[in-house]
Amino acid sequence: MNNKLFDMAKLASKNSYSIFSHFKVSAAIELKDGRIFTGVNIENSSYPESMCAERVCLFKAYSEGVRKDDIKSLLIYHPGNDALAYPCGGCRQVMSDLMDHSCVIAVSNDVDYKEFILGDLLPYSFTPENLK
Repeated sequence: MNNKLFDMAKLASKNSYSIFSHFKVSAAIELKDGRIFTGVNIENSSYPESMCAERVCLFKAYSEGVRKDDIKSLLIYHPGNDALAYPCGGCRQVMSDLMDHSCVIAVSNDVDYKEFILGDLLPYSFTPENLK
């Protein structure tokens, strides 16, 4: 596990705006040049308008000019020692579009850690290539 990425995600989790579910999630993306972007889940009283940490993190990076070839890995963090916070289906689809399928995806809490390749989390994904 990349300790710097973990530390940045853990620090960012304090900014989670999870006033309804109280389920804090943060994410950190490491770029090939060493830069790191973070994001947190942000809830809304109209639940469908909430945003997951993974998407906040990716959209933040993309808004700064990052593209899929720049991304090395993404870590998703949920504080505590309960269940790991795996990415939801919507986030998996966004990651499929905005990240290379060989990128490393890690999920972690304070006691457990699992690592995947993006292509393993969403096999047979629908990608921009399918639109051609």
